[in-house]
Amino acid sequence: MTCGGCSKKLTTALAAVKGVQVKKICHKSGCVDVVLTDGATAAQVKEVITKTGFKIAPEKKS
Repeated sequence: MTCGGCSKKLTTALAAVKGVQVKKICHKSGCVDVVLTDGATAAQVKEVITKTGFKIAPEKKS
């Protein structure tokens, strides 16, 4: 993600999925923080991210 518009685009796409609550999306760090309820899955989130045109990087371990 390169700008706030990217964050907004992804926020809108994820918010349209039942059971996905967007907590935070940061275009600077590329991080997406969501809460899954009502049977929503990580696979659904990943699908929305890629269909919206973004890539998924492996989670960094600290």
